[in-house]
Amino acid sequence: MGNRLSDALSTALDSISGGIIVLAKNIHILIPVYGSLFISYIILSIAVFNIIPPEKIVELSQRYQDYTFQNPQSLQSSERFQEELMRELMTYFTQDLARTLSILALFALLVFVIYEFTVAGFTASSIEINRNKRFSLSAFAHSGFIFTFKMIQLEILMFLIGLSISSPFLIIYYISKNPHIFELVTSVILFILTIFMTFSRCILVTQDPGVFETVARGIRFGFKNIVSIAVIFGAWFLMSIPITGMIYLFPPVILLLPSLMALLTVMFARLYVLKMGGSI
Repeated sequence: MGNRLSDALSTALDSISGGIIVLAKNIHILIPVYGSLFISYIILSIAVFNIIPPEKIVELSQRYQDYTFQNPQSLQSSERFQEELMRELMTYFTQDLARTLSILALFALLVFVIYEFTVAGFTASSIEINRNKRFSLSAFAHSGFIFTFKMIQLEILMFLIGLSISSPFLIIYYISKNPHIFELVTSVILFILTIFMTFSRCILVTQDPGVFETVARGIRFGFKNIVSIAVIFGAWFLMSIPITGMIYLFPPVILLLPSLMALLTVMFARLYVLKMGGSI
């Protein structure tokens, strides 16, 4: 028992330190991540501009700037003015609800596919850089094209698993009328499944055993290495506190959040390589 705990801690520390080092050496692996975020932002902006005329957005923005300049001290009236602007914007969303929902569904689907493409490419690349291979944009794109559809299947399956596990607690919510229990349990379940899904993704891009088998192996891997996973996540969480705390003081720091998430993925990928074998 002591040896197993010691091995788990040693592996976790290797995953943490090694993950930081390989990400620092291959920092350009973040280029497609930020690129996909930028493309997604453009797509969502196009969706909004298809619902609300751009000149109307400019007009409302100008009105808000003029109002805040004229009433810098009146917080309460400023909030009322913001509510009025929001109500005016919402009229564009609701005046043709079918068209609005169609536009949002179409563009949201595009963003979702881009997200899964990026996840597939980044997962495969994280494993490769942990095997002492340098990051390759062509390999990133290759993995993205091959595994995007399977990543979507995996995402849907894990969502359904989480829904089925949490649904009994929905009955408790209806009986007790206390939403806190359901919210807490659902959050914990989704959090655990999200962590385990990282390893399912690693298994998918390296072994490609089929979606159902991928989920089963990912969950099994997660439970077998729960101590190492907890240590890695705890260390990552402590490292993320200063950055997330700075967002309130300096909002542009929010741009570092994708890098933080990427670091966690690289650490988990290193744990996967250490446990499943590979030249490190």
